[in-house]
Amino acid sequence: MYSRGITSSSIEKFKIGYALKSFDFMTFLQKKNIDFKDAEKLGLLVRDEKNRYYARFSERITFPIFSSSGKIIAFGGRTITNHPAKYLNSPTTDFFNKSKTVYGYNFAKNHILEQGRAYIVEGYLDVIMLHQAGINNAVAPLGTALTLEQLKIIAKKGVKIHFAFDGDSAGLKATIRALENAMPLGVETRVSLFPEGIDPADLVQNKQLEKLKTILNNNQDGVKFFIDYHLKQFDLNNPYQKNEVFQFLKTQLNKLPEVIRQTYFEYLGEILNLQLKNYQKKPKNTSSENNNIGECNGIGEMSILYSALQNPNFLNILKQELEENDFLKNRELLKLVLNNQIDEVELKLALCDYLYLIEDEKDFLKQVLSIKKKRIKYQLENFQGGSKYDIIDLQYKLIKLNNRIHQEC
Repeated sequence: MYSRGITSSSIEKFKIGYALKSFDFMTFLQKKNIDFKDAEKLGLLVRDEKNRYYARFSERITFPIFSSSGKIIAFGGRTITNHPAKYLNSPTTDFFNKSKTVYGYNFAKNHILEQGRAYIVEGYLDVIMLHQAGINNAVAPLGTALTLEQLKIIAKKGVKIHFAFDGDSAGLKATIRALENAMPLGVETRVSLFPEGIDPADLVQNKQLEKLKTILNNNQDGVKFFIDYHLKQFDLNNPYQKNEVFQFLKTQLNKLPEVIRQTYFEYLGEILNLQLKNYQKKPKNTSSENNNIGECNGIGEMSILYSALQNPNFLNILKQELEENDFLKNRELLKLVLNNQIDEVELKLALCDYLYLIEDEKDFLKQVLSIKKKRIKYQLENFQGGSKYDIIDLQYKLIKLNNRIHQEC
């Protein structure tokens, strides 16, 4: 450990130790009158195919794994004999689940809350060396992909999650998986990737603290990093691939809280060159005589489109009842829906601050017919030219609509 730059104080703080050879460890347990069955339950002993006990950790540097309150609940072990399994963790027990435990959190939790930021690195040594360098808000998963349960432990109110993984292929994939898991939490994420072949522990060991700080300070927005990564996997000049990546990213971004995802949908729309110039934000406080759906700037129209895309029966009603010019504000979007071209429509709906979801079929039909009624009223109010028979025809249509709304809705 000293050869890796770890100091005596760090060894004592993290209680780093050494596991004896299997025979010597079992002899030690016997001298301490520790029952082998108890040691097995703790994950310290395992049995071979002949039901014989042997030590799980043998000739390994050991890293105790602590609970959030600071109790030792498991161990991680790094081989010093070139064993194929470089790192080994304790198995799941009654009080240890590696997918719900964060290495170093017992030491880092107060610093994370004070600083409002948590650095998540890849391994035990990275955590230990960063703490040794004074970066006391560093933690790590336990040799597996970072889980939602682990993120929930760290992501307290106002805490930024800063992923600082290796820049190699494995580190990049781990970063993407971690970002995806973090989205439902609605926490701010940042990303720093270390050059391939270099990790935080190496920089601390080599006393390159300025380089370490530079890499951590030159971080990127996590969600934009996630978007950019996936866009690079597709040919955006191919409309089918462009649609495929949009559909995937739309699903991922919808995991974000509503206010946050709007910004990233706009970012995605700019990159994909989707036409958003006709998009008008809806006012926060809107109401109308039609179940408070609202009509200012076409909000009622957008809610009808949104509801139709959530329910195939509603979509059929919309197609049967409406024509392309029945919308006053969003005719182009209605035209796209009527022609089954809904990608751009879904993007614009995702950008909306507020949408009313109509769930009752009669209510939906009433809103659709009310749109037609509003269209006819608009034509009557703005009638120019034509004969009196045209006006009579419009008035007759309006009466029929009123009767239909009264009878069917």
